[in-house]
Amino acid sequence: MDKQKNATCTDFDLLNRMRLLSFFSPVALHELSTALNSANFRRREVIISEEELAAGLHILLRGVAKITCLNPAGQRVTIALLAPGPIPQFVSSTGQPVAFSM
Repeated sequence: MDKQKNATCTDFDLLNRMRLLSFFSPVALHELSTALNSANFRRREVIISEEELAAGLHILLRGVAKITCLNPAGQRVTIALLAPGPIPQFVSSTGQPVAFSM
């Protein structure tokens, strides 16, 4: 009989799985996880607005984020998909703001 794991992952567990953060000690990861301001988002919801993009460090703990920007015609286009990990800062080639959504 298969037992299904019902325990939810903590922020520490999710950070500990990220290869890009593997150089952090367990103590440093724990400090980072306690300092996080975690939030949950629904599909297609904007997770980082243009104003928030340059402020602070953003880490995607689970899911996939779609990076979009406005093209010269004013249409929003996808420029990248991001897996969990630190979210890099993007500047579009048109100088238009970039938005992140789930």
